[in-house]
Amino acid sequence: MYSIRNFVRLSLLTVFSWVAIAPTISQAAMPAVFDDITFVQQDGGVDLMKELWGDKFACDAEYFGESMSINKYFVAAVEEVNQLVLDWRNGNAAWDSSGDSVSTRCTFVGNTKETNVEEKFDVVSAKYGPGVWAGTCDKGIETNAGFDYVMSLPQKEPNKMMMVLPDTSAESWGVSFSGYNNCAWTMSFQNGAHTITGTVEQDMSLVDPSKPNVSFNCLKGWDKIICVGYQLTSKVYVVGGTGDFANATGDGTMTEARTLPAVLINMPFEISGSNAISVQSVDRLPKPILQLDQGKKVAKGKSTMKFKLTKNAQPSVRLASPPTISGVTKLGLGRDGKSIKIKLAATPKSSCGITAVSGATTVLLLKPSPDKDGVIKTSITSDIVARQLNIAAGSTAQLTTTCTVGAKKVILTSSVVIG
Repeated sequence: MYSIRNFVRLSLLTVFSWVAIAPTISQAAMPAVFDDITFVQQDGGVDLMKELWGDKFACDAEYFGESMSINKYFVAAVEEVNQLVLDWRNGNAAWDSSGDSVSTRCTFVGNTKETNVEEKFDVVSAKYGPGVWAGTCDKGIETNAGFDYVMSLPQKEPNKMMMVLPDTSAESWGVSFSGYNNCAWTMSFQNGAHTITGTVEQDMSLVDPSKPNVSFNCLKGWDKIICVGYQLTSKVYVVGGTGDFANATGDGTMTEARTLPAVLINMPFEISGSNAISVQSVDRLPKPILQLDQGKKVAKGKSTMKFKLTKNAQPSVRLASPPTISGVTKLGLGRDGKSIKIKLAATPKSSCGITAVSGATTVLLLKPSPDKDGVIKTSITSDIVARQLNIAAGSTAQLTTTCTVGAKKVILTSSVVIG
């Protein structure tokens, strides 16, 4: 299989050139901020449920010099605790839990794999009222949630004859990302009187890790689950609009408040407030109660969009997809194995065509045709480009998008790896 790493030195070449077919009157740019938009995603902001089995959920048990399941780690760590308890019972040591603990880093991964998917959800603006966001997207997002599983001696000295279970907690939670999030979209208010068109273009590996909001049993109808609430922020670009947003361009962010839920199966601990019947304990050991990190809690976020806009700007066009990762734009398969199709966002009422060039060969991939809202969905895949240019997978082609908008023309040139 062709590796994208062979092309990490290639960069996306984006060249905008404006050709005035008729004279225009120069107007001063009017910067504006549009930052009062909130929304709820089509899926309610909830990722697919993960199943975490205690005998399979691997953790990096550096304390014991190997990676092992959380159940195996629990048994090994309990042996360490029992030795400390034995020393105390035999009078060889005082009860001191201040420094006696062992921990391991545990992670689980949530995946969003969607190619050429249509999305639609409601938005609300304090100024413009309710509206609708609609887009065509390619998502290959990997969400990595991690925590330190800590086991320590109880703070309170136990009865000499009582079995001692360690205090257990999940601490130092963190979330990191990889993959891509790309869309061509339009957002409308007041029955289409005011619209904005743009793209989402985010290399997820460039998103900073964050501290999540973590809770137990947060979803109605589910018991014994842990919920990792996180915020996913992507870069967005505006290429045009209508009404108050006519001839506006700019950029901003789209922040999604999301939850990654995980059901806990045959774990070496119980969770506080759980009503489920306990399954068999690990090696028939009783189970301690898992405590969440008692540090500063992170408030659950809201889903928002924010834009910095310039009114009366020149028209614009952007390549919404294929995605760019580590500086390389590659048209190929999405993470779900489906072929990604080229998607554009242009100033509304644009007429756009696409040509591809490799060596001395030039082909027309998309014939220009008028588009009302500026979201341009094509059927162009890597197989089509490779076949028409007669090039092998891994070759690079130059795609040129030419859009006419009234009396103006805009040209976008992109260097794309095929296959």
